[in-house]
Amino acid sequence: ELLVLQDTSLAYYDIEDASGNYLLFQDDPVWDNIPAGTMVVIYNGASKDPLLPAEDTNPLDDGRMVLSSLNAACFDQTTAWPALGNNGDAIFVNDADNITVAQVAYGSSLAATPNIGASGGELLLLDNGTAKIDIDHAKGAAITHLSRTAYPQNMVNSADPGRLIQQSYYAGLLLDRRAERRPP
Repeated sequence: ELLVLQDTSLAYYDIEDASGNYLLFQDDPVWDNIPAGTMVVIYNGASKDPLLPAEDTNPLDDGRMVLSSLNAACFDQTTAWPALGNNGDAIFVNDADNITVAQVAYGSSLAATPNIGASGGELLLLDNGTAKIDIDHAKGAAITHLSRTAYPQNMVNSADPGRLIQQSYYAGLLLDRRAERRPP
């Protein structure tokens, strides 16, 4: 899925993995004048998830496009679908001048920043090359690690769970909880 952030043409853009496999967008009128806010969903060949809507090349009617990577009008068929690895990989979006305009890595890959960490575990690791944050789902999504590249030591006192950075919600009014045997 790609979210288009500004009105643009996607002709000659490509989506690439860390191994250099890439899917090249054709110079086709379908890619001209893609409006900001358009969600472009590209699925691998004929293996379309049944939950996806029908093929859709017109972003003007509903703000989305749904396309097969085998759509020869939209994608160069001499390029290879980026085969993303299960244990870690990176994905890059490159513009028509082959300049990387977006990138993300996951799992064990160090090929791009940010790295959103391993998937499926209790710990979410975020690292954008400037700051590193670990979020532990088992601890109520508490932040258990916070550091900068220039100062890699953890700034969170993770030895004491009461001092983790946690969510807090403020009701906006003074609540009298004496009936619940709590201080007001």
